[in-house]
Amino acid sequence: MTLSTTVSRVSYDGDASTSAFSFPYKYVSSADLVVVLVDEDDGSETVQTITTHYTVAATGAAANGVYPGATVTMVLTPGTDKKVVIYRRPAFTQEFDFEGETDALAALNRFADYIMMRLQRLENDGVKLPKGTLSGFEQHLPGLMGEAGNVVAINDDEDGFEYVAFEAVSAGLKYAWDTGTSDADPGTGEIRANHATLASATQLYISETDGDGGTVSAILQAFDDSTSTVKGYLTLREASAPENFVTFSVSGSVTDAGSYDKVTVTYVAGNGGFAAADTVYLIFERTGDAGATGSTGASGSNGASIGVVQAYSTTTTDSDPGAGIFRFNNATIASVTAAYLDNVDANAVTVSGYIDTFDDSTSTLRGYLVFRGITTGSAFAVFSVSGSVTDGTGYRKLTLTHIASGGTWTNGESFAWSFHRNGDKGDTGATGPAGAGSGDVLGPATHADSTVPLWNGANSKTLKDATAAQGRTALGLVIGTDVQAYDAQLADVAGLTPTDNGVIIGNGSNFVVESGATLKTSLGLTIGTDVQAQDSDLAAVAALTTTAAGRSILAYTDPNADQIGFWDDSAGAWASFTSVPPELSISGTTLLLTHTLWIKCSDETTEITTGTNKATYVFPFNVTVVAVGASLNTVSSSGNPTIDINEGGTTILSTKLTIDAGEKTSLTAATPAVISDSAIAAGAEVGIDIDVAGTGAKGLVVWIQYRRTS
Repeated sequence: MTLSTTVSRVSYDGDASTSAFSFPYKYVSSADLVVVLVDEDDGSETVQTITTHYTVAATGAAANGVYPGATVTMVLTPGTDKKVVIYRRPAFTQEFDFEGETDALAALNRFADYIMMRLQRLENDGVKLPKGTLSGFEQHLPGLMGEAGNVVAINDDEDGFEYVAFEAVSAGLKYAWDTGTSDADPGTGEIRANHATLASATQLYISETDGDGGTVSAILQAFDDSTSTVKGYLTLREASAPENFVTFSVSGSVTDAGSYDKVTVTYVAGNGGFAAADTVYLIFERTGDAGATGSTGASGSNGASIGVVQAYSTTTTDSDPGAGIFRFNNATIASVTAAYLDNVDANAVTVSGYIDTFDDSTSTLRGYLVFRGITTGSAFAVFSVSGSVTDGTGYRKLTLTHIASGGTWTNGESFAWSFHRNGDKGDTGATGPAGAGSGDVLGPATHADSTVPLWNGANSKTLKDATAAQGRTALGLVIGTDVQAYDAQLADVAGLTPTDNGVIIGNGSNFVVESGATLKTSLGLTIGTDVQAQDSDLAAVAALTTTAAGRSILAYTDPNADQIGFWDDSAGAWASFTSVPPELSISGTTLLLTHTLWIKCSDETTEITTGTNKATYVFPFNVTVVAVGASLNTVSSSGNPTIDINEGGTTILSTKLTIDAGEKTSLTAATPAVISDSAIAAGAEVGIDIDVAGTGAKGLVVWIQYRRTS
C-alpha cells in the first residue's frame, strides 16, 4: 500500500449534534491516532483518551496491516464552542518481526509504510530552517555557555546561532524610564507617567526620540488613528526584568507638545514597577477600525420560566378554576382585587403549601405577586398581597391590589407567577429621648375624687385641685347668666309626660298637661260664645273671590292634595293647577323648584380615560343635591365606567355613579348611586373624577339635580 499524501491531520468545528468524525488517512493502529478537543473561547487544548472520550472504527479492511481510514466517535457530543482535531502520530518503536512471516513482501511493505509515517511525523513536528538558508549555515547550536535568561538568535554574520541577552531582541521602541510626574519633556529617549503609581496613571509623556536615537513622532501620532473608541493597547516592559510590565488602553487623542507627545491612557493590568533609568520597551497594538453594523441576529429562544406555571382563564367567578389554571375576579387586569389560584401547577405538582405561606409575613403588606406571560412576554401584572390566604377547597383565594400591568392577556395562555415576600414587621424601637421642654409639671401629693386640676397661679409649673366655683370660673360658666339656675317649676315641667295633643298650662299652683274640653275651658274658649261655631254658609263665604265689579263668592272644592291656586282672569274665578311639573313640588306651605345641571366631561369621539377633575363647576349659592346621573353616546364594551363627584376634593357619594357595560345611562345601572353628603356650599368647587373608564366609552355627560337653599 502506498502513502500518496503527506497530510495526516484533520479538524472539525463542533455543532452540538455531530459526534462521529472521519479520519481519511491511512494508519496502522488506533493507538497511533491522537484526538484533541480545543476550546475556542480560551484556546485551551485537551488531549482525549481512547475509550474514555472516544472510540475508533476502521472504515475498511486492512491491507498488509494498514487501514485506509477511520471514524472517530466522541462519547460526548462536542458543542459549538469546541473544535475536534485528529492527527496521526506513530510511536518511535519497532513492532515488526519478519521472522515467521509467510508473506515477506507484504510485511516489508507494511514496515515501509510505517517508516514513512514516522518520517512524516518528524516533518510535521520538527523545527525547520527557512527555505533559501545558506549552504554554509552552521545548524548546530553553540555550546551551552550562555547565561541564564539568554535566548538563541542568528549571529551578525548570518552563518549560525549565538546566545544573546533577552534585551537585545526585545520588540518595540526602546526608552529609559523617568520617575518625574509633571507634564513636561521627560528628556531625549525617556518616558514618564503623570502618577508615581502606574495603576493610577492617566497620561504618558513620551519623547519623540527613542532610546536608539530614532525619530518616532510619526509612530506616536498614529496611536489615535483607529476609529474605534479604544484606539489600542500600549505595553511597557522592563528589558532586564520582563516580569515587570504595565498595559494601558488608549482612547483619547495624542497631543503633540513639541519635543514630546502626551497620550491619554487607562490602566488595564501590570506587575511590579520601574526604577529611574530602567530600560523599557514600548509596544503599541492598534485596535482595528470600527466595522459596519452587522445585521440583526435571529431572536433567541424563550428562556426557562421562573415561577409556578399555570394557564390563565378569563372567567371571573369565585370558584375552583380547574387543574393548573388561575383566574381573577375582574376581566380588566387593572381592576383586579382578588386572585383564584388552583392548588396544582401545569405539571400537576401541588403548590397549595407554597401559596399558604403568602400571608406568613407579619407586615400589613405581605408581599408582591408577579405574573409574566410565557408565550407573550409583554403580558404581565404586579399586585401587592394583603390579608390572609383563604382555602377555597381545591384552590386558594388572595386579596390583591393592582400596581402595574401591560400586554394582551389571552384565555388559556401559560403564565409564570412568583411571590416576593415582605419581611416581618420589625421590633418596636427604643423610646426616643425626652423633648426639649421648659420644665416638669407637678401636681399635689394627694387629690380629692372627681376634682379638676388647674394651674396654680400665672406662669406656674404646678397644678392644684380646683373647687367647684374655681372650676366654673375657669370654664366661664356663671349660673343664672351662662347656664340656667335651678327652678322648682322648671323641674315640674321636666317631670311632665308628653301626651298627644297635650298643652302645658299652669293651674295656679303647678304646671300640668291638658287637652280637649279641659284645655278649652282653661283657655276660656267656649264654642258659640268665645269662638265661631261651624256653619256651612260661612264655609261658602271662604270661597268668595274678587271680580272687576267687586267680590264674588264661588265654591272652591277641597282638592284633598297639595295644589297651587291662581286667579283665572279669563274665567273670572280662582282656580288651581290640576298637575304640577316635576321641577316643582310642594312641601307643606313651601314651593320647591328643582334645577338640573349638565356637565360635559369629554368630547363625543374620544374614549374617556381615568383621572381626577375631568370637569369642574362652582355653585354661586348653597344647594341641596337630590339626584345624580350620567350618560354616554358610545357604550363601554367591557368594564363599568365609574364616576365620582367631589366637593372640594371630598366625595359626596357613598356608592359611586356607574354605567353598566353595554348601557348608555346610569338610570339602568344594577347598583344605583347613593348620595352621602347632599349639601354643597356656595363657592365650593365640584369636581368630576373618572375612576374606571371601561373600554371604548365616549361622550360622557354627568347631571346633578339640586334645589337652592339660599
